[in-house]
Amino acid sequence: MKKISVFLTLLMIGIAPFGAIAQTSATSSQPTIQEMLAKIQELQTQIKQLQEQTQQMVVQLATTLRQGAQGDQVKILQAILAADQGIYPEGIISGFFGPLTNRAVKLFQKKHGFESVGIVGPKTLGKINELLKKNPLAFENATSSAGGKPCAIVPPGHLIAPGWLRKQDGVRLIVPACQTLPPGILAKLATSTPPAATSTPDTIAPVISAIAVSASSTSAVVAWITNELSTSKVYYSTTTSIDISSTSTPSQADVALVLSHNVSLSGLNAIILHAINQQFLKNQVAKKIRSKRADFLVRQPRKFSGVLANFIGLRYRNNTTPKIRSYFLIMNIRNIAIIAHVDHGKTTLVDALLKQSEGFKLKTDEANNLIMDSNELEKERGITIFSKNASIKHKGVKINIVDTPGHADFGGEVERIMRMVDGVLLLVDAKEGPMPQTKFVLRKAIQAGHKIILVINKIDKPDARPQWALNQTFDLFIELGAGDEQINFPVIYASSIQGKAGLEPDLSKMENVQPLFEKIIEYIPAPIINSNKPLQMLTVNLAYDNYKGKIAIGRLYSGVLKKGMVVSHINRNGEIKKIQLTSVMLFDGLNRINVEEAAAGDIVAISGIADISIGETISDIDNPEALPVITIDEPTIKMTFGVNTSPLVGKDGQYTTSRNLKERLEQELETDVALKVVPAGVSDRWIVSGRGELHLAILIEKMRREGHELEVSKPQVILKEVDGKTMEPMELVFIESPDKFSGIIIEMMGRRLGKMKDMKVEREEARLDFVVPTRGLIGIRNEFLINTKGLGIINSIFMGYEEFKGEFFSNPHGSLMASESGVSNSYGLLNAQGRGRLFIGPGVEIYEGMVVGQNAKAEDIMVNICKTKELTNFRTKNFGVQEGLEAPKQMGLEDALDYIGEDELVEITPKNIRIRKAILSEHERKRTRKQ
Repeated sequence: MKKISVFLTLLMIGIAPFGAIAQTSATSSQPTIQEMLAKIQELQTQIKQLQEQTQQMVVQLATTLRQGAQGDQVKILQAILAADQGIYPEGIISGFFGPLTNRAVKLFQKKHGFESVGIVGPKTLGKINELLKKNPLAFENATSSAGGKPCAIVPPGHLIAPGWLRKQDGVRLIVPACQTLPPGILAKLATSTPPAATSTPDTIAPVISAIAVSASSTSAVVAWITNELSTSKVYYSTTTSIDISSTSTPSQADVALVLSHNVSLSGLNAIILHAINQQFLKNQVAKKIRSKRADFLVRQPRKFSGVLANFIGLRYRNNTTPKIRSYFLIMNIRNIAIIAHVDHGKTTLVDALLKQSEGFKLKTDEANNLIMDSNELEKERGITIFSKNASIKHKGVKINIVDTPGHADFGGEVERIMRMVDGVLLLVDAKEGPMPQTKFVLRKAIQAGHKIILVINKIDKPDARPQWALNQTFDLFIELGAGDEQINFPVIYASSIQGKAGLEPDLSKMENVQPLFEKIIEYIPAPIINSNKPLQMLTVNLAYDNYKGKIAIGRLYSGVLKKGMVVSHINRNGEIKKIQLTSVMLFDGLNRINVEEAAAGDIVAISGIADISIGETISDIDNPEALPVITIDEPTIKMTFGVNTSPLVGKDGQYTTSRNLKERLEQELETDVALKVVPAGVSDRWIVSGRGELHLAILIEKMRREGHELEVSKPQVILKEVDGKTMEPMELVFIESPDKFSGIIIEMMGRRLGKMKDMKVEREEARLDFVVPTRGLIGIRNEFLINTKGLGIINSIFMGYEEFKGEFFSNPHGSLMASESGVSNSYGLLNAQGRGRLFIGPGVEIYEGMVVGQNAKAEDIMVNICKTKELTNFRTKNFGVQEGLEAPKQMGLEDALDYIGEDELVEITPKNIRIRKAILSEHERKRTRKQ
């Protein structure tokens, strides 16, 4: 309507000259229709230009405000209001009012049932003024730190959630000082859903939670008032004293506390004691409240991060004088996790944060390495497998960071970490956008209810498209059912490899990662501590120290842990044991440091409990209360682990017995909650179930490097019976490859019962989505890499269970098996390579039944690669024959697991990976086939 009125006004201005000409000159002719249409078109162009100019001016004003304009902040905000008539473009709101859009404001309004919520404009100010006239609050004795009277209105331009405008709750108000908040700081009122109107006179109801801050940011006023405010007075002070009117007797218990921003813990205690000594607290509260309890939240602005914000809890027992106990919102700690798709830069970003944090010293050999990927397997594969903890400091705030795995097979780590933190950083590649694993980890964060900061990483790529990545991520939030607050996430653009971050996707304007530090402190909530609860710590991770033994790592939810104290250890079965702690540790950088005690809200490590496992609770000895047990998605793949039974057993490894294998698997169960181990029903065999092939392959590789010898079977999917129907696990598969390979990929997935859900082609790159049974993905990676000539990328994520899809045609392979034991030589290998592709070269110790190559046909044949001819010395030596030998195919662990058939095993030792038949003797195999 506004645009139409402006248009009509300009139209009248444009047409007016025609009317004047007609009146002054009778000889002048009326303008033709074509001339009028041309004039209208000209005016429309002018209107559009004026709108664009206004928009540009508003953006410039917003940018000036965001960059910290001094002295004229209110005028700038008023100018924006006037220029845009209260209708803000989304970009402006996200620019200097934080990550809040018009849509977010409306969602917030709808969720809390507010009559009005949004950027404060003239109408809202008028409404507040009208309410003020009816409100009997006395302001005559109040002064601000600037020496003036407190304002009766909220400064224009601030985002508010006016809980006092709820009709059923009556008038509710807190009076800010006569100054504006610093740029970027929001006055957050009604931080939680306001309670219903007081129904009985003996019930305390917190009416409002609000903040008023002076321009110099030196003090704040926080007050709770009930609906009946006829006799209450709220005083403003910048000291640590409290002044509550005792001349009048409130009809209800009205509590008013005045705090300084710089209040210390001792100062807080003094305030609480002073409040207890107030006559009205002793008499009126005890009389009016009978065995009731009210917890009131005081939250100071996030700008003042090093200060303790406080809870005040009132507890009444047996009609006695109330006891006031303190709760704390620890503003100098943040607990965050970094989650993303595999290889989107999580660990690189953590390294950049570490290197730019306060007091962190970098070792010489760490300059070019990723500090967090310290495990050998992680360095080799370039991915994160085990979650790690680190701590950094920025402007007095301790930020505990947990780097999590990005591969779906290690999702058990991600799920556990969600219980340790209060918020997450979600990394998305600026070119690839949200990928399969992004969806998996984001779903876990949303289900945990965490606040999320989006970091669009790798904007230094030549083909980066950050805006596209942002839009795709926003759509993903909607798809996963994110809450109103989660969906309005802040965005940081970064190049973690260069150690730079900023609020805009312009690398030239970035200097370091300080904007990310600031956003973490501002947006991620501080841990909330409830001291009414007993000691509670949830064990989320385990570590091992040669001197301290097993170390339990987790979040301390309440209470205090001290070195040498006796605590209750509650295991998964609910059994309680009394244990004495031998040490308490906190994280400092990458190190664990010994401390005498640790307070609630921090991530803590303790030792002294030998049999503790992940998901178990450490609690108070007198009042043990268990925390909810961690729930983990079920495994989908199983393999049989057994002791090595080959003729070469014991030549490479240190641990070869069934007892060694059993103990090692039980040890893994203590740290890997996504793993399951059960006896196989055969001696010296165990069925090990995990989240995927990579999950189990990493376990095998760890055991191999520790000196274990074992043999494993082909991976198999885990089927279920539901209502008499066989159900199998399904995977959502995402493939990226050059478009020219699309045909062969579709044909390959079709053979494995895959159904294509989506296909997009951009810049000759194809992105294909399939739904495939998990069994169809076993052994697919080698075939995929061959078909795409190593240029394709394949990722998958577990979807759930569906009805069995039927058998699919698999391409069986034949194996070349050694017919006798000995050492391979060139003469025997030269004869064998005509039958297929060899896996070994000359001079390798072999045994009967060992697979030495792949047959070109789908049948197994025996070959003698130890064959010699004694007539001359020539054929017993390797020289002279090797020129005709082809290089053998090197089989890694995953290659071997993909290759083996149902009747084959993989033998794993610290030095060798061999493929063998489950039954080594050819005679025994023939007998078994006949049976």
